[in-house]
Parts: sequence; C-alpha cells; structure tokens
Amino acid sequence: MKIRRLVVNNFRGIKKLEWTPEDDNLICLIGHGDSTKSSILASIEFALFPHWNLKLTDADFYECKPVQNPIYIELIIGDVTNSEILHDPLFSTAGRYWDSENKCLVNSSEAEGKELVLQIIFRADETLEPTWFISNESGVEEVMKQGKRALFNMTRFDDKSERNFKWGYNTMLSKITEKNGQKEIKSVLAEAGRSARENFDENKLDSDFHDSSRIVSEEAKIWGAGHKSIKPFLDVFSAEALCLNDENNIPIHMMGAGSKKLILIAMAKYLFSNDEIPEGHILLMDELENGLEPHRLIHVIFSLNEISKQFGSQIIISSHSPIVLKEIAGDGTYRVININNEIRIVKLDPESNGAIRTNPEGFFLKKIVICEGKTEIGLLRALKKKWVQNHAMAPEHLGAYFILGEGSKAPQYIEIFTRFNYEICVYRDSDVQQSLPSGTADFKYQGTINTEQAICKDAPNDLISNIISFCEENGKTNVPKQDTFDSNYREALADFLHREDVFRRIDRGEILGDMVFPYLEQMRDSDFLSTIGDIEQWIYS
Repeated sequence: MKIRRLVVNNFRGIKKLEWTPEDDNLICLIGHGDSTKSSILASIEFALFPHWNLKLTDADFYECKPVQNPIYIELIIGDVTNSEILHDPLFSTAGRYWDSENKCLVNSSEAEGKELVLQIIFRADETLEPTWFISNESGVEEVMKQGKRALFNMTRFDDKSERNFKWGYNTMLSKITEKNGQKEIKSVLAEAGRSARENFDENKLDSDFHDSSRIVSEEAKIWGAGHKSIKPFLDVFSAEALCLNDENNIPIHMMGAGSKKLILIAMAKYLFSNDEIPEGHILLMDELENGLEPHRLIHVIFSLNEISKQFGSQIIISSHSPIVLKEIAGDGTYRVININNEIRIVKLDPESNGAIRTNPEGFFLKKIVICEGKTEIGLLRALKKKWVQNHAMAPEHLGAYFILGEGSKAPQYIEIFTRFNYEICVYRDSDVQQSLPSGTADFKYQGTINTEQAICKDAPNDLISNIISFCEENGKTNVPKQDTFDSNYREALADFLHREDVFRRIDRGEILGDMVFPYLEQMRDSDFLSTIGDIEQWIYS
C-alpha cells in the first residue's frame, strides 16, 4: 500500500500542499525546523485515522481560523493488496485509476495499463467534527467509518504510541494477539478483566497473552532493545490496564525512549510479515533518531528499508539526523520547502549521493556557505560571534551555516544544492581561478591571494606577533622572524603559514579567528574583513 498523491489545505502550518511521491517504500522527509514535516505526517494520520475519537481544536486549522480555513486532506492510495479492502462493497465501487507517468487520476475509459487506486477525503470545519469520505469517479462521496479506515493499516509512532504496549482496542499488541489467538480481543480482554478483579495472577491469563508477549520479546531482542524477557502483567499505575512488562514487572512504557521505539518497530515488523499475502501497511514515524544511539539508528534504517521492500508496505519518516540521511542517501529522501506556508516537496536524486555522504548537514540548512577549505570554516565559526552581537541572532537561527567545499568539488556541490532549491554562496581564496556556475554568490579576496596572505597583509603588528608566538608554541620553530613587519616579511610569513598548513584544520582556523577577533576595528578596511562582511550581509539579508 502506497501513497500516490497527498493534497493538504489549511492544516496547521500548511496553507497548501500537493505532493506526488515516487514509488518509494521508505520515504524520509528532511527540512528546516519550520518546514511542516510533522504536520505532513499528521495530515496522513488524520486522513487514515483508525480510531473513533479524533479530537480537533482551532490550532489544527491554518492560522487557528476554522471558519475562514476549513481543512481539506486528500489521499490517493495505490498498490492495494488488502483482500478485505478489495472485496468490501464500499471500496469495490469506488475504484479510480492512476496514471503513474503523468501523476494524475484518469477516467475508467482510459484504465488500460493504469493502476487501481482509492481516493480518500478528510474534511473539517468550525464545528470541529471530522468527516471521512471515499470518492468515486463521478465525484460521489460515501462516508468512510472507523472500521473501514482501520483496514488501511496505518500506524503512527509518536509520544502517544505507548498505548500500543497495552491490550486495548485497535492497539498493535491486540492485533498480534488476535492473529495468534482463537478469540476476538474484546472477549479476551473481558476475561482478563474478571481475572484481575478476583485476584490477579499472571499464570491465569489466557495463553494468547503469553504467546504474543513472547513474540514481541523475541522480535525486540533482534533490535537490541535491552531486556531479558517481556511478559503480560498489570500496569502498577492503572489497576485495570493489562500491558507488557519486563522481567521485573516494570511496565514497558516506562523504558527509555529508544528501547520503546525499537519494541514498537519490532511489533510493526511482525504485523507486516505475519501474513501469507502481505496486506500492505503505512507506518509513520516523526524524528526517528530520537532516543537511538548512532549504531542502533544505522541498523534501524537498514532494517526498515528491507522490511518495507519485502512486505509491500510504505514507511514515511521525518528526520533531522545526518546519520539517517547518509544511510538512506538519495533513495527516498525528500526535502520539504516552506515558502509562505505553501509547501513544496522535492526529491533528492541518487546523483547527489556524494554530497550527501560528505556533507549531510548541508541538506538540513536553508542557506549554505560553501567554504573552500577548513581554515575558512574555522575563521567563520570564530567570527560569527561578532555577527551574533551585530544582529542579536546566530546564523543557525536563519538556517544558515558553513560546509566544506573541498576545493575543486565546490562547483559540484553548488550544482547539487541549487538543484534542490537551497540558497548558496561560496567563500574562497582568489589565488586559484575557478569557474563557478552562473548566478552563484562568490565571495573572494581581490587580486590573486590566499587567506593567509589576506590576513597578514593588513594585520596589526600585535596580531602578527601573536601568530608568530602560536607557531613557536606549536612546534613551528622555523617560522620566519624579523624585527620589523614590512610587506616583504608579511608575504614571507603568509607563505610559511600556507606551506606548513599551520591553520589548515577547522580547530586551528577557529583559533586564528579568535586571534583576529580583538583587532576587527583596526582591520575594518581590510580586504579580508570586507569579504567576511559580504558573507555576513548575504546570510542576514
């Protein structure tokens, strides 16, 4: 089961969105903090909400104005293999046809070679009462009740997912129990409740509970969840709730965030795979990396990719993690772009894998300063302290920061980042002439000089002395020495610094920036600070 199109109007921070994703099993949404990634996941959740009680507030409407901005969410669902859906009278008469090449719905007269899909519509207005419909080719909309929505097997993991560790209506644990038991979950839960009221004894529980607990325990161990065993027991904080506990009778929902997430994924994987004919699931996870160490996160990404491909399911995650981006690379990664609350979603392509592997952090920015070398990155890291004073705001708050261009690779990075609608500028030496793509903001020194020359030629004598002292203190005893710092000596010192790679590390570049910092006023007319000032203006404009 896969989403072919998502249309969202007036939902939370989204004024308008239309997205037709590619045929990806694992999708990762990236973007700046205000790009509405979480709202996109929530819109899918609302459209396929499998429970009765979806409670809306004015805050769910764009600008908190439900009268002026009613919510409209539309999903086109394809790759439908669920037999219950295919044979249900409501859905069997509402089939639509999807032209994958042109990414649009077509009439049944053009159905040959096209995919059978379903069009689901969610609406809400100032009454705060949500309504769900299935629409047919004639535009007739039939109400889609909770039981029908549940057939789409949508699950979202978030801070409310802990209910899935309990045997309750429509939880993942209950679905596992129903799959492996002979009774409906309602009757099983009723029997368990009576047992609890008499005198709780876990050995009196139906074997279905123990069997499903054992399944979850075995699956979760594969994911490194960090437990010895899991068993059914009463939640000590709720005498009527039967939930998963560890070997010490501590409820699983009290475990760490990472372990809970791994157990949830283990449960989902079992539900995905425990079908003779996979019925397709849609799994949503916001900020997958939360609570997971890098090594466990890497394994989770690898396994989710395999699970989604193997069982015909679609997994959509959001992330701010460079590790996640590197593991997924350009296969299924989409950048979410918010332009005045009209949302665009652009897919990264496999051709960008090199930039993703070397500079994954850049893909989470809005404005990217591509620095030619590590010295330049270090300098900007130090000198941005002045920018924070000038603007009462760090570059990061504007989604701007610095990445390493690695010299000759800068044009390649510019082409890649520009293709995906990032704002780009380049900070580089002027000693080597290099052609950049037209329209690129190019900040370099006048003439043909490198950074060391740009600093040394206009540095106050005290700064020159500090640079010499730093060289000597760090084993560079062959640094040129002279009583007077004339232009010839400054050129010789700059040549030494460049040749010996004295500051050609990010930390050393930052030290150099810290040495320059006290002399900014004395160097304000220098070519070096003029170039830095142009970068500052570009970031804060």
